[in-house]
Amino acid sequence: MPVIYFQSSNHKRLQNGVQVSHDFVPRHIKLDYSANGMQVYVSITPTLSAKLANFQHDLNSTLVYVGEDRNYRFEIETKPNNEIKRVSVIRVDRNIELIYF
Repeated sequence: MPVIYFQSSNHKRLQNGVQVSHDFVPRHIKLDYSANGMQVYVSITPTLSAKLANFQHDLNSTLVYVGEDRNYRFEIETKPNNEIKRVSVIRVDRNIELIYF
C-alpha cells in the first residue's frame, strides 16, 4: 500500500475525555502502510517519531490500529471519498487523545 501524507492545520488534546487545549499549528502526518495494509508506521512531524501499529478493527469509516508499543492506539477516519478526515493518537497509559484535523 502507499505512503499517505496528511496535513493537519489544528489539533485538540483531550485528557480523561475532556478537551484541555486546541492549537492551530501545522503538523505533517505520514502513514506508511505495509503491502497488505495490516500494519502502518505513523509519524507526526515534529512531535512523534515513527510508531508501528497493527490493524485491530474497522468501525464504520474509522480504522483502528494498536501500536507495537501497547501504550499507543491510532484511529484514522476517512471521508466518503476515502480522503483522511482525522488522525487520532491515543496514549492509553495516560488517557490522552490528540486529534489532528
